[in-house]
Amino acid sequence: MNNLPENDNNTVEEEVFSTVFSDPTEHKTVKAAPKKKRLKMALSLVLALAVLVGGTLAVVKLIPEKQEEQPESKEDIIVLDCAEEPIKNVVVKNENGSFKFLWRTEVIEPEAEDGEPTENVVWRMDGVDEALTDSIEISNIVDKLTYITAMREITTKNDKQCGFDKPRAEATLNFEDKEIKVLIGDLSPDNVGNYLKVSTSDKIYLVEEAIGESLIFSPLDLASAEMENPLTLGDKYADYYTDGTLANVDKITAWGSHYDDEMVFVRNDDETMASYVPYNMIKPTERPAENVVNLFSVFSSGFYLEGAYTYSVTQKDIREFGLDSPDYILSATFDDLTYTYKFRKQSDGFYAVIGNNSKNIKKVSTEACGFLTCDPNYFISKTVFSTNISGVKNLKFVTKDKTYSFDIAENPSGDENDKYIVKCGGKTFESSNFQSFYQYLFLPLMPLV
Repeated sequence: MNNLPENDNNTVEEEVFSTVFSDPTEHKTVKAAPKKKRLKMALSLVLALAVLVGGTLAVVKLIPEKQEEQPESKEDIIVLDCAEEPIKNVVVKNENGSFKFLWRTEVIEPEAEDGEPTENVVWRMDGVDEALTDSIEISNIVDKLTYITAMREITTKNDKQCGFDKPRAEATLNFEDKEIKVLIGDLSPDNVGNYLKVSTSDKIYLVEEAIGESLIFSPLDLASAEMENPLTLGDKYADYYTDGTLANVDKITAWGSHYDDEMVFVRNDDETMASYVPYNMIKPTERPAENVVNLFSVFSSGFYLEGAYTYSVTQKDIREFGLDSPDYILSATFDDLTYTYKFRKQSDGFYAVIGNNSKNIKKVSTEACGFLTCDPNYFISKTVFSTNISGVKNLKFVTKDKTYSFDIAENPSGDENDKYIVKCGGKTFESSNFQSFYQYLFLPLMPLV
């Protein structure tokens, strides 16, 4: 029998005693919570605890994934070090094919008389003319493969998760007594670097992105992009050189699809005029010319390249890049030899170019060959020049008060300083003085506007 009195709502009155946290004057009796209400509270607590535990587990599970790409050590891990070992060749496979790199040594003679010869390693791509590939670029790829360091070792992922079931690239280093394979997997999720494996270990590493990306290339990425060298004509054409540099030409011919006519330029054979106008235009009209040196420099100095479009020059290549119908043709004639360059603009904004003896189709920019887009008027002198004195028979000056008429005739017995007989008003003038007067008076006469 319960000795506690029951109220009408079947609740028990409980006395709440004062504590050190309550004021004794606030002491009073309160009603106990119903059983159903206490059950709901208990269920709520259980659910809250379950959510808290589940969230904690989720956070714990995510933490290793986030930390996977973060380096634990400040020092890089040496994955492979065979830079000092004699290597035979390197084979790289990627989405663009399989490429074999070979090397040879060349002896470089010293510039100083007491110097020692040095050896230089020249790399090339198998199946391609050595002169067409960039030895330094290939050497950089090999250097990245023979000495590899990693930011960290990957321990929470397997080969498939890192992309090694379908590697982006594979490199095989072939030595006399062994071979070592290097596999490039995926980029890490945060793009910090590439996953990498070496055949000498089962470990997976995270390496700098540049190591992996160096193996993702196309063949033409390794094409030489230094410059098109100046013409070398040989001993037969020695008269065209000055101090070892091509300095003279008989004729330069230029035609562009935006020209109405072909333009032909020749050296000015008048020594006095040549100091002002080195070249004359003879087609489509006879005019003093300017800026022709920009055309001649293509042959005398060469021009810089942006790369190449092919490693060959076949009829198929010529048609593919439109060089059977070029946008610009530039020729230079040296006695019985004419050398011609043909240019055609491509969809990438650069020009494809070939010359007489080109081994491949090269890529050039308008910055390197600015004449490609120049208007024909660019090559016509903007200054009006008088006729050479040798073609003048009479020169008349009219003033307000008087007219002066100079008769000019060649002196058959005169020397360089007495080439002409110049008379005015019955008086004979000294030829050399009149020539100087003529030169300063008419060269140049006036600029065109």
